[in-house]
Amino acid sequence: MCARRRPVRRRGPPAGQHQAGQHPAVQHPAVQHPAVQRLDGQRLAGQSRAGERGSGTVLAVGVLGAVLLLTAVALPLVAALAVSQSVQGATDAAALAAADTASGRVAGVPCAAAAEAARLNGASVTVCTVDGLIVSVTAVRGYLGFELGARARAGPPGAGEGPFG
Repeated sequence: MCARRRPVRRRGPPAGQHQAGQHPAVQHPAVQHPAVQRLDGQRLAGQSRAGERGSGTVLAVGVLGAVLLLTAVALPLVAALAVSQSVQGATDAAALAAADTASGRVAGVPCAAAAEAARLNGASVTVCTVDGLIVSVTAVRGYLGFELGARARAGPPGAGEGPFG
């Protein structure tokens, strides 16, 4: 006994019937042109729109420009933070040098010692006040046309108790 094979069913319209505008023997030449679009605005499969050529390049240039702009703005700000920390370190060193001089550990004038310590660290003292053994120093450093400043206080342990001395 022989097994009977089932007939293969084809998908699509029944034989001899075609969808509107899709007769196999007749195709309009405009259908094959890449610039032809369907009425609903969709492009035909595998075809590109002629007006979109080069748009990826423009997008890439725009993104690159935005990244460069953000970098150009961010780098000076990050460098300003580093300079600000450097000024704070110079001011701390100046206040400690002045406090050592005010306490008598080192000979000299407290504010002169503060000015020298700040100069060696790349800053300049603008205000120096001595109140007994406690010294307050304000120093600045120029960066891109701006002056970045810092304040520091120093003295012996226990002097100037409290949050503000």
